[in-house]
Amino acid sequence: MYMNLLLAICLAGGIALVAYACGGSQRLRLWMSKREYFCAYRRYKLTLYPWIEGPGSAVDVGDKAFGISTQRRSEFSRGKVVESTTDRVKVVCENARHSGWFKRIRVVPDLSTQTDAIIVCCETWHYRRLVCEVLKGDTVLEIGCDMGSTTSLLAARAGPQFVVGIDKSKGSVEIASKRHPGINFVHCDLKLDGSGLLELSKGLRRKMNSRSNVERPLFDKVFIDINGIRPLKDVKQLLHSVMQQLRPRLIIVKSVHFYNEQMQRFVNSGKLLGDRRWQLERHRQ
Repeated sequence: MYMNLLLAICLAGGIALVAYACGGSQRLRLWMSKREYFCAYRRYKLTLYPWIEGPGSAVDVGDKAFGISTQRRSEFSRGKVVESTTDRVKVVCENARHSGWFKRIRVVPDLSTQTDAIIVCCETWHYRRLVCEVLKGDTVLEIGCDMGSTTSLLAARAGPQFVVGIDKSKGSVEIASKRHPGINFVHCDLKLDGSGLLELSKGLRRKMNSRSNVERPLFDKVFIDINGIRPLKDVKQLLHSVMQQLRPRLIIVKSVHFYNEQMQRFVNSGKLLGDRRWQLERHRQ
């Protein structure tokens, strides 16, 4: 009995390896990894951008996604994945002119209407690409807005009146306010344990000219960038405070240590297939 079980396990492993090696069997490999694109993180669903295998995005045929323009990095085209290969994805966009093949690193899964989701990234250019998850009229809070570069991108997506940026540096907030006068920036040394976060958020929302709906969270989406190499315990403490007190539909977190920790969770679970040497490279195109 045990021998049969061992043979079955070996056979399954062999099929997976063959599927990975053979381009024609790619669909099997993608299917086997696709069901693990998310992991549970408290009551939220967590995923990574860029995805560990690929390189690039956790998308497959039938998924909704954003394609990122190669000419204008702040231009996003929303559509549906109709074909995929190891390194490229074909997206049919709402605007047919922008439809076509994109490198996986230039495709972001469309979680803009998801609830209770977290996307973790580790670099500023990844973080700013995830601005595409913001839709017109979303209420957005950025914690760690610095001089407002990402906040201005968020405002361009949602509308300036729906976006607030907060930062502990008074100097940075003053610069941000001068550079982007139509956006609300607030100087606030927010405690990692979330002390005062709820009261602050309520006050900010009252000042915003946003739709009032008791069913909506204080902020639909929260972006967190408190320094990409901030100690892991600090990032997680603030994240948990945001989850518990604000309960946004989507949270974007930029943190090298948190990204690496969650990546290791996927690796240790044995749910991943494929060669992960690409992690050592920089996919900036």
